[in-house]
Amino acid sequence: MSYSSHNRDIFSVRADVFDKEYWRADEESASRFLRPGRLLVGGVGSGRTLPALIQKGFAITAVDISPVMVEKTKNKFPELDVRVMDIQHTDFPDASFDSIFLPFHTICYVEDINATLRELHRILKPGGTLVFTMVNRLYARSIISGRVFEPKRARRRIMPGNAEMLWTIQATPWDVIRFRRIFKHVHISGRVRLQHLTNPNWKDRVLAALPFLDKSVYFFCTK
Repeated sequence: MSYSSHNRDIFSVRADVFDKEYWRADEESASRFLRPGRLLVGGVGSGRTLPALIQKGFAITAVDISPVMVEKTKNKFPELDVRVMDIQHTDFPDASFDSIFLPFHTICYVEDINATLRELHRILKPGGTLVFTMVNRLYARSIISGRVFEPKRARRRIMPGNAEMLWTIQATPWDVIRFRRIFKHVHISGRVRLQHLTNPNWKDRVLAALPFLDKSVYFFCTK
């Protein structure tokens, strides 16, 4: 079984756990980078991010590799175009979308991240934007625990306390250089820095100042 098929099956089994709707402060900040117009939401899950994105006026198409997740999203948003699809192998024509958003580590669970980015580049219009998040291999706790020395693709629990494990591709700041071989412009930010907290604790202050130590990192790409 491939890595992505394993991850799809785990998400399908645990679909009810992720059947929630919320919108984080870092997602609000990151969404400002998305170009107005046609938006593809990849790895849409059960539609958690859709209400906020609909309010922003995007013309949304949503896809997920899990049929269970897609069915949940279709039931909630019958007016939207929601499809079962692997973002590494889409059937959209070239230059179909103004922007693409992959929420909550979606790209970490694909089979081949470079092939996936090339496919997303293909279906973006010239000047189009892509926003995605990744698990950070250099997260402070990973350094302390020694997990930083694990392979780039490692097994991670789907949620704390759960036995199910996902094959997860982890990011490093140097991925910016690799991704720039595909996209014209790429920059990175930590999750906490994008939250613009009004009363941050000491840990948040450290992560805002040193985003390469944050648990999650955002990549912002322009075609």
